[in-house]
Amino acid sequence: MLILRQDLFEENHWSPFMVEWSELLEIAKLAQAKNFTAAIKYGFIAPWCGSYADCYDQFACTFTQALYAFGGDLWNTDTYAIDGVFDSPQNAEAMQMCKDLVDTCDEDCKDIQLSSVVDAICDGSALMGLAWVSQGPDFLSPSCAMRDKLTFVNPPKGDQSKSLIGGQGLGINPDSTELAAALELFKWFLTLETQRQWGNAGGLTTHASIMQSVAFVSSAPYIALYVANFAYTSDFWRLPQYNELMKLYMAHAHQGITGEVSPETALRQTSQLEQNVINTYYPCGPGPCQGESDTGFPVWAAIVIGTVGGSALLILLILIVVGVVIAVLFVKLREKFYREGVQAQRMRTFGGRARN
Repeated sequence: MLILRQDLFEENHWSPFMVEWSELLEIAKLAQAKNFTAAIKYGFIAPWCGSYADCYDQFACTFTQALYAFGGDLWNTDTYAIDGVFDSPQNAEAMQMCKDLVDTCDEDCKDIQLSSVVDAICDGSALMGLAWVSQGPDFLSPSCAMRDKLTFVNPPKGDQSKSLIGGQGLGINPDSTELAAALELFKWFLTLETQRQWGNAGGLTTHASIMQSVAFVSSAPYIALYVANFAYTSDFWRLPQYNELMKLYMAHAHQGITGEVSPETALRQTSQLEQNVINTYYPCGPGPCQGESDTGFPVWAAIVIGTVGGSALLILLILIVVGVVIAVLFVKLREKFYREGVQAQRMRTFGGRARN
């Protein structure tokens, strides 16, 4: 969500409801040029930090939100293509925009982390900034000096059809020795009453009936933004190789906003490196390669496997039995041919002596 100083926006007759990122950039530049208050150091501030070790995915989240608004994307989920998608002209335009926004800072902010975004907005040194909805309570806290002067709006959407809303999924480790207990936790946590209490305590519930309730939507001034954007939520790559891809994203794409390389070069390098990871694990995209089943077996073998139920153990047992049967038949046939050969030899020998 975008948090901004409502008092300064009203004083300067700026609309807080920006459709394009170019509008946001223009206001950030005006704020710097006008220098209407010495306290403002940042026309716009966001988590730009590109160190995977220090801030995990913060830059990636900020930039991904921007590229969605420019009509770009991270990859093609149907083909697993990254090369040619992530390095698109739309994404290059979005990255140039982000670089220009970084340049509106009076201080170097290319490595700013989320906690610093909260501090800058609350101490009055930022005109506006980008943060997760989950940070909302920080901006309403008595420790936030600007809390009565802030308002919450959506970031510019542009051509956006996707949105990042943050959070982490709740899952179960299949190797856990406490699977039954973990399932019970899930059942409890997902009950209507527990989710209602979770929402009342400030949690961002995903329970449809609670999200649509007046009580939840009105519980905080930023909750309506969360509810409105939930239908468009999208993550990065829903793959086990997520961390490998994120490390490359953070390390190489970030260079495009720092000026180390051009946006086009940063995107191209990142795309190629990420595509190499995808090609290693998924050489034929999301499905099997031609002539292979989903399991990697030839199609004819997969048909056989499916016919007997798909159990690897059952297949192994069948193969063993078939092998034993073939071996036994081979031995018996060999013995039979041997006996017949010996008998024929004896007959030839006896016949020859009789003629003499």
